Amino acid sequence: MPTGQAVAQALGKTPLTPAQIQAAAASPNQVMTLQNGGFLSRTPLWYYVLAEAAHGGGQRLGPVGSTIVAEVLVGLVRRSPDSIFKGKRHRRPSLPSSSPGTFTLADLLRLAGTLT
Repeated sequence: MPTGQAVAQALGKTPLTPAQIQAAAASPNQVMTLQNGGFLSRTPLWYYVLAEAAHGGGQRLGPVGSTIVAEVLVGLVRRSPDSIFKGKRHRRPSLPSSSPGTFTLADLLRLAGTLT
């Protein structure tokens, strides 16, 4: 499995610094493990995603983590036999929308009753 830094670079993102990775540690024992294992410069991907989220405030995934999740979801949609990408190429939405023939996020929110 590639390191978090390798994935960040492959995605064209600036990798976290060793100090940023160390700052995400929850305890002095974690800091020591990161240092002794050489993980500050070659961080396991799973820990890198957690450190990236912590560096951004801890409420959301960072660039690497969110890209991984998005790519997985897109891959699942593309491989699903029920996907909008299968079958007819020129489908048109039939749900109510503000502009006929389109369906935007705002239309979805209106349909859900969360946007007037």
